Amino acid sequence: MAEQGLPVELLDHIISYLPNRDIKNLRLTSVGFGNAVRLRLKRVFLSANPLNIQVLEEIAESDKYRKDIVELIWDDTYLMEVKTITRPRIEDVPPKKHCHIDLDRRCPKWYLRKSEECIEALIKSNGKGVDRLATAMSPEASYAYYYNLAEQQRHILESNADVDAFLYALKRFPSLSRVTISPKAHGRLFMPMYETPMIRAFPPGFVYPLPPPGGLSQKADFLWRDEARPRSRYTTMWRGFCSALHILAKHGNHNIVEFVVEECRNCWGMQPDLFNSTGHTYADLVSLLRAPGFRGLHLPFIEGGCWKERTLESLQRFYGVVKDTKSLKNYSVSNLCFDYPWEDESWPREALSYTDDPMDSHFSLLAKSPPKKLEHLTLQGLRVNKDKLVVVLSSLPSLRTLELRFMNFTAHRNINGHKCSYRSFSPAEFLSDIREKLDWRGRSVARRPKVTVFFRGRSSAEGQIVKVDSAINDFLYGHGENPFYVPEIVEFDCDESVPFPEYWMRVEKGTIPELCCGNGIEVDEFDPSHERPLQQLGFTREEDKAYIRDKDALWGFVPRLT
Repeated sequence: MAEQGLPVELLDHIISYLPNRDIKNLRLTSVGFGNAVRLRLKRVFLSANPLNIQVLEEIAESDKYRKDIVELIWDDTYLMEVKTITRPRIEDVPPKKHCHIDLDRRCPKWYLRKSEECIEALIKSNGKGVDRLATAMSPEASYAYYYNLAEQQRHILESNADVDAFLYALKRFPSLSRVTISPKAHGRLFMPMYETPMIRAFPPGFVYPLPPPGGLSQKADFLWRDEARPRSRYTTMWRGFCSALHILAKHGNHNIVEFVVEECRNCWGMQPDLFNSTGHTYADLVSLLRAPGFRGLHLPFIEGGCWKERTLESLQRFYGVVKDTKSLKNYSVSNLCFDYPWEDESWPREALSYTDDPMDSHFSLLAKSPPKKLEHLTLQGLRVNKDKLVVVLSSLPSLRTLELRFMNFTAHRNINGHKCSYRSFSPAEFLSDIREKLDWRGRSVARRPKVTVFFRGRSSAEGQIVKVDSAINDFLYGHGENPFYVPEIVEFDCDESVPFPEYWMRVEKGTIPELCCGNGIEVDEFDPSHERPLQQLGFTREEDKAYIRDKDALWGFVPRLT
């Protein structure tokens, strides 16, 4: 086709629909296509794996592709340390340790147990990766491959080759503007979040325990040295995060304007103490945020309702730096402590309390001095006062998108002359306040902020969430109805222990489709093709699943007979 004079514009249009894997195959079909078609490389991957590092370095050495790279994704998860696990050959395992080995499947019991948990999560998702269980590798072969990966990881960590590769990337990729630290690159079994070179090289049917998202605790003297203190004091759970942040601060001469740390459902997140005034991480963050033109920051925290004084001081210091970042346009903050899933199978009833419900400290500090130039704001897992959030939004004239993920709203009502507060998962009243109290509706279409709300059920699979957007914007700017159920306030009989003449309860409907009134779609961040409208979505029953448990099966599951 290329040799026959196919117009370049038409060829480019066709190629734009192909993934890189198909583009590679197309380039191999002829010399003409090899010269006319280029790979679409916009990002590179890094982790404690030699193949990921090798591919990054090869792209960095290519003048044809290195100028196109705009994002580096650092997979900050780690396999089990090889020194803590047994060798793959049972013959090499001392007899006294055979109690930890499944002799029939010739594999450590922990490996089987963790792998079965990953298989169960895959089955729960009812995704397209379930079909690959039929051709799964044996436990013995899978563990041997895993052990080799762990051995490779050990060499990388000991040599700090991943840290050196990051520094090399800063020097060789002139268009690199975004660094993403990911604790969920492996996604779900057979369905990764990112197809890194390491993951693409997995043999077909490779079953393994996904790396835990909590990071790897290790000494950090390769980053920071202080002769006045013992080096053993410096440890980090976030190798990729701390390394990238420190190198960006130390290197200085780079074009990074966005720094993203992805959140993960089972990840502990970062403690606010990480940013105390005496720590190296705080100094590194300040250096990054003060860089000219820095515009995007996303950090997930873990911080509960009972804070130590020094923790709150760390957050105040952090938000002081955020406030002073004059060019900040994209800001996303998560508090994984309040990242509640919705109660799918219950009808929660909550008594109205008689004192103010404490807000999440992140929102309290953000509300005091929000960055005025924000265009994109994402709040996740925060407990916020809906009235104060409306005030914050009124002070952001440049806002273009607002994402609320798994939020918990607090509000107040006067009942019989008493001020009562309550919590709600429903944003119905908040959206009504936006429509009535802000000027968004009168703005031109191009200046109207787009609002998106996400929910996650307690029984939903990791990565599967419900997204509501078009119905919200029809309500805010058109003639649509409020897409969410408004919680009812129900009167109950008086209880002598209650100081009010009556006893009131707030009742919220218990399932996400009921809360959303059938609006929205279920999406899967590990499977872009997974989009299921809630109005047509049926919940998978146990008897509908393709695989069932069988303790005698190779991996603990067998196909359901139909």
